[in-house]
Formats: sequence, structure tokens, C-alpha cells
Amino acid sequence: VATVITRRFAHVRMVPANCLAALLAGALAASQASQFAVSGRDMGFLFAFGVINLGVGLAFFAMGARLVPAAIAALLGTFEPILGPIWVWLVHSEVPSVRTIIGGAVVVTALLVHIGLEFKRQARPARPGITG
Repeated sequence: VATVITRRFAHVRMVPANCLAALLAGALAASQASQFAVSGRDMGFLFAFGVINLGVGLAFFAMGARLVPAAIAALLGTFEPILGPIWVWLVHSEVPSVRTIIGGAVVVTALLVHIGLEFKRQARPARPGITG
């Protein structure tokens, strides 16, 4: 829904809306916490995950979703959970199973082929009298 709204109102900047949503989510989470005892090191990790990883990624996605069709933007968004095991592998040396690699490769290949064919179809000039 967020991707379709972002695409539908492409003239509206959605980054401030993402910031507001993050602040509201943080306020809700803070209201549920019993205490705020976090070490400086852990606060650094929380900052890196919350601001850099999640915040910047969402901001880039919101800016880019305005430029491509909503369906393509939503399909590109599905790369995030697919690539998750790879990031864990690279950062923590936790090797994913062969089935995980095969499944991810199948999904990534299908997404790339579909997106490539869609862009090729859109780039093709329309012939008179033929709709498509």
C-alpha cells in the first residue's frame, strides 16, 4: 500500500512521512519499555541499525519508488528478505544452507528476468493500431 501511495502521489516527498512514522514507532516502543538501560556500545548498534540501515534504506526506497511503476518498486522491495542471509553470511560468517542459496537464487533470477522483460516491454515503441 505504501509503495502504491508513494507512486500515486509522486509529486509529494515521502521522506518526511517516513521520518514521522519512525518517530511514532519509536514513541510507541518507548511507551512499552520498562527501562532504558542501554550501554554506549549497544546504543551505537541501535543507531547504526535504526538510522543508517533502516532509515536511509527507507528514504532511498521512497525516493526511488516515485520513479518506477509501483509493481516494479514492490518487486524490488522483495530483495531485502532474500539478501538477508547473504548479509549475515558476510558479517557474521554464518553460512546459509545449500537450499537457502538455491531458493534465493531462483527468486532473484525470477525477479531480474521479470523486471528486465518489463523494462524491455515498456521501452518498445507502440505500433499504430496495436495495443499492448
